Amino acid sequence: MKPGTLPQRLDTVRAEVLAQLLGYNRLTGLNSVFASNTTRLAAVVHVLITEYLWPVKTSEKAVGTSDGRVAHVAEYFLPPEVVAQAMDQGAGDWVKGVEKARRERRKEAAEAKRQADAINKLSIARRKGPPLGQLGFFGGGF
Repeated sequence: MKPGTLPQRLDTVRAEVLAQLLGYNRLTGLNSVFASNTTRLAAVVHVLITEYLWPVKTSEKAVGTSDGRVAHVAEYFLPPEVVAQAMDQGAGDWVKGVEKARRERRKEAAEAKRQADAINKLSIARRKGPPLGQLGFFGGGF
């Protein structure tokens, strides 16, 4: 197995996920929500595998849930020898660049949230009838 291609754009979720994998991290969908601000880890991993040719591996992990169940989730990782080879080829500098670019991108978070709020308000105003939240899931309220 050998390392894949490093994404050119450094300020993306795709780059951040790969940078985390290159740090010997094992990622799950839930920790990617907090670490990378994405609920689409599986889609990002799929792109890393199919378009960038990274040999990302998947294992199943049991987790206890707050409602008393045991759920099984996917955990993604890169084999240690692939990480070591990538680092030997200069990926460490790329990872540092990703970390810096993502820090800079996060400075835009408040403005992005304001823009999203404005877009959503316009969208709601264009809809006919009350917002879905006022109707409940099946239109009958609660």
